[in-house]
Amino acid sequence: MMGREGQVTGFVIQGQSSDPASIAALRKRIEREIPGVAATPARDHVQRDVQIRLAKAMAWATTALSLLLGSVGMLNTMIMAVFERTQEIGILRALGWRRRRVLSLILGEALCLGLLGAALGLILAIIGLRALLLVPTARGFIDPNLPPTILGFGFVLGLVLSLLGGTYPAVRAAALDPSEALRHE
Repeated sequence: MMGREGQVTGFVIQGQSSDPASIAALRKRIEREIPGVAATPARDHVQRDVQIRLAKAMAWATTALSLLLGSVGMLNTMIMAVFERTQEIGILRALGWRRRRVLSLILGEALCLGLLGAALGLILAIIGLRALLLVPTARGFIDPNLPPTILGFGFVLGLVLSLLGGTYPAVRAAALDPSEALRHE
């Protein structure tokens, strides 16, 4: 696991009780009976291990980058939708549509795209996790069952980012002057 061929880097020992006093007693017993061995609770090991901390940092960085790219992608998609439909929006404004209604139209489109994207993303995430279980080295480290709270959080986050990405184009579309929008080609 640690990439040290021919060396034992750790054992996993599970205690019968999880209270701190019995864990401390088990640690002392292991260290007393096997000289040169440090017994460390899993939580402490995970918090101190540089490789695990690096993996966590990379996971957070990847998540932040994907959120940024997703919101910029939605912003670009909605800006292009408004740009391509400028005359249509001008006609709607000339027919009496209020700014609020145009704003709702564009945000509604962004929300529909966000719903579709978030649902597709959840499906692909579940399929991807199941596919990772086919790799023998990943079987013991990956739990393919995502809690519903995580799935719900991801879905809501996708919707919020799609609305954030659609806000500027929607405001821009609502502010269009009908006569200028009709002249746009």
